[in-house]
Amino acid sequence: MTDASQGGAAKAQQPLTYKQMTPNQKFRFVLKVAACILSFGFIFPNVMSD
Repeated sequence: MTDASQGGAAKAQQPLTYKQMTPNQKFRFVLKVAACILSFGFIFPNVMSD
Protein backbone atom coordinates (compact mmCIF):
# COMPACT_ATOMS: atom_id res chain seq x y z
CA MET A 1 0.00 0.00 0.00
CA THR A 2 1.17 3.50 -0.72
CA ASP A 3 0.61 6.66 1.29
CA ALA A 4 -1.88 7.88 -1.32
CA SER A 5 -4.07 4.81 -0.88
CA GLN A 6 -4.11 5.42 2.88
CA GLY A 7 -5.25 9.00 2.50
CA GLY A 8 -1.83 10.60 2.97
CA ALA A 9 -0.60 13.33 0.70
CA ALA A 10 2.11 11.56 -1.28
CA LYS A 11 4.04 13.92 -3.53
CA ALA A 12 6.03 12.61 -6.45
CA GLN A 13 9.67 13.66 -6.08
CA GLN A 14 10.79 15.48 -9.19
CA PRO A 15 14.32 14.85 -10.44
CA LEU A 16 16.96 17.48 -9.76
CA THR A 17 18.07 19.13 -12.98
CA TYR A 18 21.66 20.15 -13.70
CA LYS A 19 20.61 23.79 -13.58
CA GLN A 20 19.30 23.38 -10.01
CA MET A 21 22.45 21.67 -8.67
CA THR A 22 24.97 23.41 -6.45
CA PRO A 23 28.54 23.77 -7.80
CA ASN A 24 29.67 20.88 -5.57
CA GLN A 25 26.88 18.62 -6.86
CA LYS A 26 27.74 19.56 -10.46
CA PHE A 27 31.41 18.69 -9.91
CA ARG A 28 30.53 15.28 -8.41
CA PHE A 29 28.08 14.57 -11.23
CA VAL A 30 30.67 15.37 -13.91
CA LEU A 31 33.21 13.11 -12.17
CA LYS A 32 30.65 10.28 -12.01
CA VAL A 33 29.83 10.65 -15.71
CA ALA A 34 33.55 10.64 -16.59
CA ALA A 35 34.14 7.50 -14.47
CA CYS A 36 31.14 5.83 -16.11
CA ILE A 37 32.40 6.63 -19.61
CA LEU A 38 36.00 5.60 -18.89
CA SER A 39 34.93 2.29 -17.30
CA PHE A 40 32.35 1.50 -20.02
CA GLY A 41 29.57 1.63 -17.42
CA PHE A 42 31.04 -0.75 -14.86
CA ILE A 43 31.54 2.06 -12.32
CA PHE A 44 28.34 4.01 -11.59
CA PRO A 45 26.14 2.18 -14.12
CA ASN A 46 23.10 4.12 -12.88
CA VAL A 47 24.70 7.58 -12.94
CA MET A 48 21.73 9.11 -14.74
CA SER A 49 19.33 8.10 -11.97
CA ASP A 50 21.28 10.03 -9.27
